[in-house]
Amino acid sequence: MKKILIVACLFLVTSVAGFSQEKNIVDSRTVQAFHIDFPGATLANWMEGTDFLKVSFSYAGAILFAYYKPGGELIAASRNISSFQLPVRLQTTLKNNFNRFWITDLFELSINGSTDYYVTLENSEEKKVLLASGGDWELFKISM
Repeated sequence: MKKILIVACLFLVTSVAGFSQEKNIVDSRTVQAFHIDFPGATLANWMEGTDFLKVSFSYAGAILFAYYKPGGELIAASRNISSFQLPVRLQTTLKNNFNRFWITDLFELSINGSTDYYVTLENSEEKKVLLASGGDWELFKISM
């Protein structure tokens, strides 16, 4: 019984220590900026990058990602979307010009009020990543 109690206490201490370390990577100004930028956001999960902080969270029924500089400056926000959420022109171009491919990834990236779209298309022979930055799709990356 004594061993079980000791193991339970150790588990509790390591769990609390791990939780507090995760919270310590985010400075209070960044957390405050996040709550101002995304009021009502829930399920925030912070990760530390080399020069930025990334938070994944639930907002207005969707999962979003935001990137902050330490100190609270928002760098960018992104979300995964379906092809039906693309502007009609971009949907049509994909359907007409890339009908031999299937979409394996599609996300929207917002930076400084500008929205870009990235789509990964694949078929049995190749994989393409396209970028739409205000206009039509452009080839961003290709691999075999």
